[in-house]
Amino acid sequence: MNTKTKTLLWLFDKCPPIFSVPGNHGFTGPYPPTGEQVLLQYHGYHKQLQQASHLQSSALDAARLVTKDLQDWWVNTGITLKSWQAIEQMILTDIEEYKLRKSKRNRTTDTETKKREEFLANTRQTFWIVQPEFEKRLAAKQQLEKQDQTDKEDWLYLEGVRGVTRTATLGPRDQKLAKRQKRKFLDQQAAQERKAKDCLRSATAAHSADAVEESHDPESEDSTEIPMHIGLATSTEVVTKKSLASISYSWD
Repeated sequence: MNTKTKTLLWLFDKCPPIFSVPGNHGFTGPYPPTGEQVLLQYHGYHKQLQQASHLQSSALDAARLVTKDLQDWWVNTGITLKSWQAIEQMILTDIEEYKLRKSKRNRTTDTETKKREEFLANTRQTFWIVQPEFEKRLAAKQQLEKQDQTDKEDWLYLEGVRGVTRTATLGPRDQKLAKRQKRKFLDQQAAQERKAKDCLRSATAAHSADAVEESHDPESEDSTEIPMHIGLATSTEVVTKKSLASISYSWD
């Protein structure tokens, strides 16, 4: 019983892994390792190296092995990670924090209890080793998606509540939503008009091409062509004669 108690890692009540068989180390599973798993992995490597080197191994040697295991798991995701020096420093920082909390485990003050609970809560979360730039891009993308979804839900809610749009009583957020919807509608309408104009232009061009082909048709060359000015003159003369006849008839 005493042996089992000594093997348990304080604050976690768990035993670190025993690397007695080659190839049974590393992080497995579909989810990224947590801070607790990283500390357990570190203590497992540290114990193995201490036994193999007759207490000559340092904490840095075990931290480097844990860093390698972290990189091996995260590399499959294709996400840009921090440098191995930064990951190693993160591991060493958590180790020092764990030792500090362990040295003050008998203290029951509110401050120490709060620090202990915060450290335990942090170790239960993912040990995040992703580059800050990727985190910022991911957070910005999620914020935009969340904002778009919120705007859509707000607009549907406002449409359902109002029934009839009351532009004069819209608040700043309502006006923003109304302008966005109006701009979207106008853009769609303009796109439809451009599409209709393009279709009309294509049909006109095709009709003109057919007319040019008919004008150059050898069979139509034998037909008698009447100049346009002659046709206009003839029609004008007919109209003038009819007008004069009607005037003379009215006088008679």
